[in-house]
Amino acid sequence: MAGFSSKNRPISRFVGQIEDHLYVLLNAVGPLGFAIFLTFVPSWWQSNSYVPVTDIASFFGLLGFMIWNPITGSVIFFLITSIGAIGQAKDTKALRTEINEKERTISNKESHIEELKSNNENLDSIIRTEVENNYVLAEELVTSYKKLAHLWICQIFNELKLNVKHRISIYYLNSDKDNMVLLDRFAKHHDYNMPGRPFFPRDQGVIGRVWAEGEFFERKIPIFNRKNTNYYQYLETTYGFSRDISSRLKMKSCTIGGFAIEDVDGHHVGVIIFESQDQNDFNIDSLRELIKRENHRLVDFISDTSLRDIRPLPSQPENREGAHDEQKAA
Repeated sequence: MAGFSSKNRPISRFVGQIEDHLYVLLNAVGPLGFAIFLTFVPSWWQSNSYVPVTDIASFFGLLGFMIWNPITGSVIFFLITSIGAIGQAKDTKALRTEINEKERTISNKESHIEELKSNNENLDSIIRTEVENNYVLAEELVTSYKKLAHLWICQIFNELKLNVKHRISIYYLNSDKDNMVLLDRFAKHHDYNMPGRPFFPRDQGVIGRVWAEGEFFERKIPIFNRKNTNYYQYLETTYGFSRDISSRLKMKSCTIGGFAIEDVDGHHVGVIIFESQDQNDFNIDSLRELIKRENHRLVDFISDTSLRDIRPLPSQPENREGAHDEQKAA
């Protein structure tokens, strides 16, 4: 009927319920009817008897006698009970078969899941091994590039005729574009030659200004002297370093600066930093010409290293002596 779906029709729902529970109803109604008819068998035979057929009325009477009697009713309800029992048994068997089939399906799926888990564990193990191998290979490649960069820095260090008061460092931008990573550094003084913090945010300290501006030199830091506090006061005023922080810097640089290293498109890919313990040190024009001449080599060092350095950045303890603050000052 228009305006009503089959789900909303009471008769359809009722018929559907009967279809779903027909055998259960037969199995319930059959014994009840069978018992009722058996109850009235003696009294029915006492009040009814067979009548010979003589006319139409007697024929219908005989027909009623044969149909509407406890024996016929008992047989009918016995048949109903039997049909209900047989049908319910078939439904139960079919349901049990369906349950067994679903249990087998579940068992097969669980076995498949366990197999997949085992395969995933094996794949994870293989992937971890490959990642570790790649890290080892990356470490070896980066070490090779560091050696090349180190040879170049040593050459430039000697070309500039620098001494134990100087240091040169090269940094490249990591793959996340957030941190500057130390590629290599060189100083004749052993303590100054040691790497400090391996990376730091690209917008931090003097190196951050070099990266952002392309060229920057800080040349006004007072010469360190244990007898006065000018050095510490300057760093605290300019960079916000406390006396405790400044006192732990291994190299007390008074001139710090450098140049951004640019690729062929003019993008900054790293920086080279020059440091000196003397004020107003370095001939900036000479350094500028030197970096202009050597920029292509620096780009090669940085591009090869940053491209192949797939290692995650190492965790770094903030309380390591001088590590955090020395690089921040630089």
